[in-house]
Amino acid sequence: MLEQGVDVVEGTESNGKDFSEYFNRPRHELLEAFFRKPGVVLEWGCGAGATGRLIKERWPSARVFGADLDPVSLDTAARVLDGVIFSEKDPSDTPLFRWIAEKSVDTLILADVLEHLENPWKTLRWLRQYLRDDAQIIVSLPNVQNLGVLGRLRAGQWHYAQSGILDVTHLRFFTKESALSLLASCGYEVIQRRTVEDVRLLQAGRPVFTSSVQIGACALSGVSPAQLSDLVALQHIFTARVSANWKPVAEIAEIPAAPEDKSSLSWRWQLTPTAEEVWRQGQMLSTQEVAWLKESVAHLEDFPKFIVVMRQNVRNSVRARRALESLADQVVRPHALVILRESGKSAASVLWPELPQGLSGIPVTILDGDDWDLLNQYLREGGDRGRGRWLVLLDSGDFLESDALARVGISICSHPAWRVVYTDEDQVDDQGHRGQPHLKPDFLLDTLRSVPYIGGMLAIDQEFLRSIGGMPVGCPGAEEYDLVLRAAEVVPNPERIIGHVARVLYHRCPQSGSDRIAVETIVRSGKYALASHLERSGERGRVDFGPAPATYRVEYALPEELPLVSVIIPTKNQMAYLNACLDTLFEKTDYPNFEVIIIDNGSCEVDAVQYLDAIRSKPELFANRIRVFSWVGPFDYAAMHNAAIRETVRGDVLLFLNNDTAILHADWMRNLVRHALRPQVGAVGAKLLFADGKVQHAGVILGLSGGGADHPFLGSHGQDRGYFGRLILTQNYEAVTAACMAVRKADFDAVGGFSEEFPVQFNDVDLCLKLGEQGLRIVWTPDVVLLHHGSASQRAEVQGNPEKTVQSRRIMAEANDALFRKWSRRIARDRAYNPNFTRHGRGFQFESIPALCWQPEWRPRKRVFAHPVNREGTGEYRIIAPARALSRAGRLQTQETMQLLTPPEMLQSQPDSVIFQLQMEDHQSVVIRQWTEYCPDTLRVFEIDDLVIHLPMKNAHRPHIHPDIVKRLRHTAERMHRMVVTTEYLAEQYRGWNADIRVVPNFVERARWGALRTAINEGKRPRVGWVGGVSHLGDLELIQDVVKATRKEIDWVFMGMCPESLQPYVTFVKPVPFDQYPAKVASLGLDLALAPLEDHPFNLGKSHLRVLEMGILGIPVLATDILPYRGFPIWMVKNRYRDWLNTIKELLADRDALRRAGTILREHIEQHWILEDHLDLWESAWT
Repeated sequence: MLEQGVDVVEGTESNGKDFSEYFNRPRHELLEAFFRKPGVVLEWGCGAGATGRLIKERWPSARVFGADLDPVSLDTAARVLDGVIFSEKDPSDTPLFRWIAEKSVDTLILADVLEHLENPWKTLRWLRQYLRDDAQIIVSLPNVQNLGVLGRLRAGQWHYAQSGILDVTHLRFFTKESALSLLASCGYEVIQRRTVEDVRLLQAGRPVFTSSVQIGACALSGVSPAQLSDLVALQHIFTARVSANWKPVAEIAEIPAAPEDKSSLSWRWQLTPTAEEVWRQGQMLSTQEVAWLKESVAHLEDFPKFIVVMRQNVRNSVRARRALESLADQVVRPHALVILRESGKSAASVLWPELPQGLSGIPVTILDGDDWDLLNQYLREGGDRGRGRWLVLLDSGDFLESDALARVGISICSHPAWRVVYTDEDQVDDQGHRGQPHLKPDFLLDTLRSVPYIGGMLAIDQEFLRSIGGMPVGCPGAEEYDLVLRAAEVVPNPERIIGHVARVLYHRCPQSGSDRIAVETIVRSGKYALASHLERSGERGRVDFGPAPATYRVEYALPEELPLVSVIIPTKNQMAYLNACLDTLFEKTDYPNFEVIIIDNGSCEVDAVQYLDAIRSKPELFANRIRVFSWVGPFDYAAMHNAAIRETVRGDVLLFLNNDTAILHADWMRNLVRHALRPQVGAVGAKLLFADGKVQHAGVILGLSGGGADHPFLGSHGQDRGYFGRLILTQNYEAVTAACMAVRKADFDAVGGFSEEFPVQFNDVDLCLKLGEQGLRIVWTPDVVLLHHGSASQRAEVQGNPEKTVQSRRIMAEANDALFRKWSRRIARDRAYNPNFTRHGRGFQFESIPALCWQPEWRPRKRVFAHPVNREGTGEYRIIAPARALSRAGRLQTQETMQLLTPPEMLQSQPDSVIFQLQMEDHQSVVIRQWTEYCPDTLRVFEIDDLVIHLPMKNAHRPHIHPDIVKRLRHTAERMHRMVVTTEYLAEQYRGWNADIRVVPNFVERARWGALRTAINEGKRPRVGWVGGVSHLGDLELIQDVVKATRKEIDWVFMGMCPESLQPYVTFVKPVPFDQYPAKVASLGLDLALAPLEDHPFNLGKSHLRVLEMGILGIPVLATDILPYRGFPIWMVKNRYRDWLNTIKELLADRDALRRAGTILREHIEQHWILEDHLDLWESAWT
């Protein structure tokens, strides 16, 4: 946890400057908020006219009028402005019409004014009559949500001051939200917000993750970086325009004013990053990745030439600079830029941003107007013709991530059939804070028909765009949606030509898009585009608005003659469930043409036997619509269904239904059949709820929960919308459960029915995957909702029976294994589930391991996964630091993590190598076996840095070592392709355990240690110390008598561990996290470091690590004369009391000589033992 703090002193918005100076200086930041050239400016609260003068200097043709209460200031302002107006206390009483005509002001500035007014609502409404329709309004307000104010409020203090946020003249107080509400209620639409930050609050930096913030006695938890921006703001600056559709509401009642002082507060934070923030941190582009991207692009001859088409409109003109700068910052510059710029009267005076220097040399075409038909005309008349041209669509309020064009281009080169590509996106505010990441599925047609999720960023092959008629022009606001729907009609399997790059490369402003088109119009345009698409595709159906804004629902037409549906229900006993299922089936279903086949798997309870016998003997009692098919033998879902279908089914549509379901709505079967009869659909599943209304099934995600497949959203509330509507929209999944599934019998037969290699588990998943391989889509629809208790018959068999429980787990393990082997390619990438989501938990949670989000088609270097045993010294030196250094040097693409991968994650990542450090526990052994079975081509490397099979008696770890450690380690080593150890001695000791044993010694990392030097001990007494871990009790006993004998002559310092017997004689420094460890050791100020080791086989296998650590800091070392320490410029002694004592005294007699020895040792380490200089050894060992 990072903790920071700084004192805060309440003061003025000008950070302590003189009050009059602040209000009479030019406000440059206000001019930065302009989006148009000023013509007639009215500045209310103009002071001495400093800001008005600045406006006239920048735009000489502007006419600037100022209003203020202070006649002295107005006298000064009159010398520089075109006119000054004495304001009444209530501005609306001012006869403004004498100076300003109605509808003439195009720039209104209200800087630190509204908070002084008794009724700012009245003033803002009164001023509207003088504003042009295209006017810009700049408002600045002090922020009462400032941390300093909150801290005082928590202490019960609200003291007015001569200036600042709690200025004694303030009558109103505003937060960001209340200011936005004020402006909106008076007919002003805010199009951009900036802040003036309190630099004193940021002296100690600012947390980059969600944090807990301490303000005096008040603690704020879960403060996001965006929320913190509001807390550290002194002022909010708003850019607004006149709202055309504003309707006045009742006047706002008065609110009494209130208090602040200048005493100090202390604020602190402690990082508590959210899962989203951890994921975002892993997505940050490194310097090395930039170099790799440039290298990859340089080697691709067919890399696309991107023509960015940017729509600039008045509303987002103030943000257009950000969009252009993002193009200039691209790793791969665009080939050309086409700007569709809003024209007309409102755009004539807009301050369109200049092109950044980074875009110099790029052809730029500006088309007057933001109608897409202008682009079509440009393309028809020539444009930029040529092979490999791709158009990238960008709204002026939005911007691209710097690697957007590079990554999309690399993916296009890897998928030559792609003609349309889209990426993931998020939202970004004016302060750059990002949120609401939309991590999208791959192209799925039924999902697209429910919600226009494709876009941002959207790239399309220029020739392909021409071939489908260019950009649509008949769907205002929904052009991109119409475009993608048209693209999906070109080939039978549109997922072949519509690609998805699963990375957030597009940042969307909340106000992005066309502001001249009402939301209702855009949504209706989308509905029209979808209906037209269905008509062109030959699919009959009615398009309705969906259950959430900007979503749709398609009701596909049924044929006049409804096909026979065969409802197949397996059962064994459980009559209460079966009765409820059949009763609701017959009572509530409004679909007339269905039959029921009950598969009896050996029912033996009396009520079940009698009921089923009655059906067998008197089918006429059930209108001949129910038949019983008997299956004798163990429960085998696949085999008994195949047999029943083969021998008894008559219907064209098979409807698999569990016996523990119940029908809730009459149209359920109709809605299933609507989809099941569509030629492109292979299977359709339903939304299933537990009896308590929570979700039991809403589709199936491959590899979820670490197994072959699982249900997302399990246990969610039945009314929840899910991630971006995934619980309420009809969509495609890779699979659905057969607890309620409809499939055409012809398709079922064509793929061989249920595969009998899945007798109990995953037979439904396997069926769906087989149908998918035939080009058929799997549909899940929330229009069909059933109650489902969940595997009632199987639970009844297992419950209270330990033997059956063990058998059930074995069956599940075997089913997982079979699914992994058969469908590894499909499990590696579930098209309905973004790889930025983890496969753990219940789905749609952010992935914490960055490497699992890497683009599968972009492998700039070999990929290595490395699993350290811990995050302390052992893991740091042998796994974490080498992995970091190899990646930083551009040699390997590495990921180190303590989290062992599940089989789906193994298949998803497919690394070239995987490194295991001392992995020998039972669960680790299982994971290693899975690597050998599911990813046999991945190089497996075993890392050992100690002779752990021969620990000293006094080693603290000895009681925790497995009695069968030798067997465990050998078993692990034998399943590896290679073994890496630290010393030749260890290689000899482990000889025969693995055919390929490599020796890679320990090194120190320059990036972590190189800039550090030991602190100089200025004390009279020399300082001697030892640094190490808890396993060194026997080693320290070698010198304990020496410590006691010299306690009055030497300052002894032990760090990390200290035997109880020595604690009265030494200064003990507690261990610290490894990130702090090098600096902490350097801070000890040691004149001499000791490195005692027992003469024991375990220590013969030790490395020289302690000498490296002390040496790189310039600390001389006295060590036991033992194999690991030989060959260094250090002193060594036998483990005898007199030898240790005499040598220590001799060395301390000349402290200058000791320092020189430390310098020599450091130079030796720097010349021979720096990690970054020996990466070839590590690369060779790991690949």
